[in-house]
Amino acid sequence: MEPVLVIQGIGNRDKTGFEKEVQTLQKAFEQASGNRNFQFLPVFWGDLAAHTENLDACMPDLDPAPALSLPPISVQNARMGDLLSLINTLSPGLAAPIKAQLEQAINRAAGETVRNQLAQLYQTARVTNRHMITTSLGDILVYQRNQRTIQNRVLEVLKAFDVKKSGYGTARKPVHVVAHSLGGVIALDLILRSPLPLQAKSLTTFGSQFPYFHLIDPRPSIGAYQGKSLLLPAQLKRWINLWEPLDPLAFVASKMFVLASGQPVLDVQVHPEGGLNDLLKGHYYTHGIYWQTGELLEALQKNLQT
Repeated sequence: MEPVLVIQGIGNRDKTGFEKEVQTLQKAFEQASGNRNFQFLPVFWGDLAAHTENLDACMPDLDPAPALSLPPISVQNARMGDLLSLINTLSPGLAAPIKAQLEQAINRAAGETVRNQLAQLYQTARVTNRHMITTSLGDILVYQRNQRTIQNRVLEVLKAFDVKKSGYGTARKPVHVVAHSLGGVIALDLILRSPLPLQAKSLTTFGSQFPYFHLIDPRPSIGAYQGKSLLLPAQLKRWINLWEPLDPLAFVASKMFVLASGQPVLDVQVHPEGGLNDLLKGHYYTHGIYWQTGELLEALQKNLQT
């Protein structure tokens, strides 16, 4: 059996659930391709990721969010007509500053009311979604501080599989890598690292942020992007990158990178099946929807069997 490293992305804390997801992906691949020569190896690092407990310690205590609606303004109901009539009996020199101050006071009061309601709604949304935010942005921050530790988890899984010490992951035995979300960043950092880079026969990423991260924090081994495609090292033979238009954490790679062979990185847009309920059901803006798509199976067949 040939190993296929499957690296988790952000927001995953359920090791058993992730392992089942990888098993399901392997079975779907085998059914679609008829190929049973691969062992999909789940690389779980959720135990090293951002802590999500005790988040209430830094969140404000809030009352239930009010409905955001303003009653229609009626001059007669507010008895503004009589007041304006009285002001208009004054000379223009006296009436003008009174009207200006009255207008300023009304605008200030209305603005403060709207601001308070918006702030309450915003804080309620922030508190309600605190765990989702922490398991996404938080995981990214934790990885930046603990890159080597999390990358070593990939190598540990590969070492445990390679009981015969065949040298998987070296130039003699390059491996296939499948990576979701931040897992793609982890995989490419391993492939691009020096010394002893991970040798990858193929890379399949989906919902990956690596192109974006490289723009804002260029990896020294390939240099900064300056308008021309960056040449990736020979230790990466093929790369298919899946993205979905409603996923704000997914980026395309073919504009920035080209393989050492001269072949471009292949970007594939995912078209999830199902209706609106399927789209919204537990996927957090479609970022987790790739696992169930036909495009992922097609990419795996192309990368693993070429």
